[in-house]
Amino acid sequence: GIATEVGGKTSHFGIFAAALGLPAVGGVRDLTSQVNTGDPMIVDGINGELIIHPEPEILEKYKKKQINYRRYEEKLLEDIDRPAETLDGVRIKLLANIESADEVKVLRKFGAEGVGLYRTEFLYMGGGFEPDETELYENFKKVAREMDPMPVVIRTLDIGMDKHPGSTNLNDESNPALGMRGIRFSLAETRPFKAQLRAILRASLYGDVRILYPMISDTDEILRANHLLEQTKEELRAQEVPFNEDVRVGAMIETPAAAICVDTLLQEVDFISIGTNDLIQYILAVDRINESVAHLYQPFHPSVLRILKTILSAAQRVGKPVSICGELGGDPMATMLLLGLGTLTELSMEPHALPKVKKIIRRITIEESRQIADHVLSLSSTEAINRFITTEMRSRFPSDFDRGVTFEEKLKPAGRNSS
Repeated sequence: GIATEVGGKTSHFGIFAAALGLPAVGGVRDLTSQVNTGDPMIVDGINGELIIHPEPEILEKYKKKQINYRRYEEKLLEDIDRPAETLDGVRIKLLANIESADEVKVLRKFGAEGVGLYRTEFLYMGGGFEPDETELYENFKKVAREMDPMPVVIRTLDIGMDKHPGSTNLNDESNPALGMRGIRFSLAETRPFKAQLRAILRASLYGDVRILYPMISDTDEILRANHLLEQTKEELRAQEVPFNEDVRVGAMIETPAAAICVDTLLQEVDFISIGTNDLIQYILAVDRINESVAHLYQPFHPSVLRILKTILSAAQRVGKPVSICGELGGDPMATMLLLGLGTLTELSMEPHALPKVKKIIRRITIEESRQIADHVLSLSSTEAINRFITTEMRSRFPSDFDRGVTFEEKLKPAGRNSS
């Protein structure tokens, strides 16, 4: 397990721990001053608690909980080869978020139907060097081959905030959350961006590879990125380097500007992906990696849900695929609500979340989900929405939710017990 003084579920540390399937607790104040090397601890990633020097009876209790939870996870895998289809026949494609090519080998175990988000920035974050085109190409080719014929959505470099590759100087930014992030960096530093595009295009021969632009705010950014993409294609043609001419291109909807202008953005791309981690942060003006305000990061805030409905409705009007790839998409407590807000094509999440979300989908109807969403949208407070969703999901799935807590409860500052 992992415990840190800073960060939370949607921070770099939280995302990485989830990808590895490790229990993690963030935001434990003064942790390093309270423990020493070799101190026994229990990391309760479900309830967000860290227990230092547990009493023997507490340790025994948690060992039993660990065994029971592993049995529960094994039970979830029984339906892994069945489709994520609602009782009224609506198929939802369940995809995986990954940070490295090494994760691909376990995706089929959890029933992933493709890679919905490949976070390529993690390739730049080790050793202080920038991977060259050949390294990127070999990496992307490996993923495409392993997943073929399933889709692989590769997000172009999204650095900034809590992700600082050693080969850049972004550490000096005073407000990185509002600085040179995502597509802004790529359009300013076109050399690494074009190297990525070349690698992605070359790898597109080996599977259903797609390109996803992060942190889009307006159509100009998409047009400029697409112009560089066309330049890159021309260069490859001139060099007689083969690639798939029909690679699909998408935009991440993760800024309020993109959400408000989503109708116009949809005209320039083949699909959109809603990045709820950042979208929620920017809608609520809450730094999602600051443990002091983590309790204000509320995915079920009325404004967040209304904007999600607006985005889904816009995509439905023009018949464009839409997915949700943030942590909210992998939270089974939110599954019915998300499906009820609009026509959702795909959900993309950390691999370990796939079986539980699939179980929920296979036991509900879209009509039930719409009724839940309609009621939630009539509520005016986050507290009322949290209470309704928690009660509703626990009553429908008692064996799945009596062992855990809601997404919102996990975001509260971590508790620490010391014996």
